[in-house]
Amino acid sequence: MNEIKEYLELNDKDNKLKNIYSYILKEYPELELIMKWDNPVLIIHNTFIMSIVLNNEDIVVSIEETALNSFREEFKDKYRLNRWLLKTDKELELKDINKMIDYKLIEKKDYNTYWKNDSKRLIKNTLLT
Repeated sequence: MNEIKEYLELNDKDNKLKNIYSYILKEYPELELIMKWDNPVLIIHNTFIMSIVLNNEDIVVSIEETALNSFREEFKDKYRLNRWLLKTDKELELKDINKMIDYKLIEKKDYNTYWKNDSKRLIKNTLLT
């Protein structure tokens, strides 16, 4: 957790991320927050759920494409979306975070690998940019 604390101290001056991750970990105590590729990442039983970072003025959610596609229509007027990322320079609605996490928990229930096979290379590359 020291790595995460250091990351937040350096990158989260107004506590946006800290507040989001605190909320998530309170609502979903089964999730684990780790550092991967120099970014905080949420996992469950060693499988990727999502990552939330700050990029300039944006809050950026990295999530596997299947989950984002499930909410694309609902989210398209609230957030900027691409294949694997949800971005906003406004508030990230907590109910939307819940929807995505709930989806991922069901989708990844029986997974024993970090990535879904179709997402592995794509999300890793996105997190690194």
